[in-house]
Amino acid sequence: MDKEICKNCSFEFSGFYCPSCGQKVVKTPLNFLSILNYLRGLFEFDKGFFHTFYILFRNPRILISDYLDGKSRPYNNPVRFYFSVIIFIYLTEVIYRFYESKQLEKEFALSDIDDQLVYTFNALNLELALFTVLFNYVFLKSKFNITEHIVIMLYQLSMYYFLTLISVLLFYFGLLENFAGQTLMILLIFVIFPAITFRFSIQVFKGRKILIIFKSILYYSGLISIAMFWSKL
Repeated sequence: MDKEICKNCSFEFSGFYCPSCGQKVVKTPLNFLSILNYLRGLFEFDKGFFHTFYILFRNPRILISDYLDGKSRPYNNPVRFYFSVIIFIYLTEVIYRFYESKQLEKEFALSDIDDQLVYTFNALNLELALFTVLFNYVFLKSKFNITEHIVIMLYQLSMYYFLTLISVLLFYFGLLENFAGQTLMILLIFVIFPAITFRFSIQVFKGRKILIIFKSILYYSGLISIAMFWSKL
C-alpha cells in the first residue's frame, strides 16, 4: 500500500487514517462522492463545530485552504456545519413562537408554523445556494472546481445564516424597535454584513481587490434581493 503523508501532522503512514492524530485521508481535488461522504457524518456534533466557527470568522482563507487541501480533521465538514446553523435558526423560531403563544395565552401547535416555515426556508436555502455557487463560479474565477465551490458555498452561507440569526434574536428581544435599534439594523445590513462579505471574498478568491469588492457588492445585492422576495411570500 502506498505511503501517505498526513496533511494535519505530517506523519508518514499506510492506510486511510493517520495513527498519530486520526486525520482521515482525503483525496484532492474533491468530487461529488466527497459530498455524499459528508452526509454520513451530518448529525455528529463535537468541538470541531466551535473551532470551525472561530476560524470561519477569524480567517476564512485558512479554513477553505486547509479543508480543500485535505486537512479536514480540525474542522466540521461543510454539510454538517451548514445544517447545524440552519437547525439553530429553526429552533430559535420555534422557541420564540412558543413563548409568544404563552404571552398571548394562545394554544401552541408546531404544525401552525411547520408548513410555511419549512417551505419558505427550504426554497430560500436552495435558491441562495444555487445563486452563490453560480455567482462564485462564473464571476469570481479561480482554480476551484464546481465541487469545491459547493464546499465554499456551504461555509459562506453558514456564516451569513449565523449573522441572520443574530439579527433575528435582536428583533425578538425588542432591540430593533426604537431609533437606536433601527440605526443598528441599518448598520448591520449596509455596513457590517457587506464588510464581512468583502473580507470573505478577498481572502478566499484571488484577483484584484477592487474588482472582488465590486463583484461582492453585486453578490450581496443579489442575496438581499432574494431574501426580500421570499419575505413577501
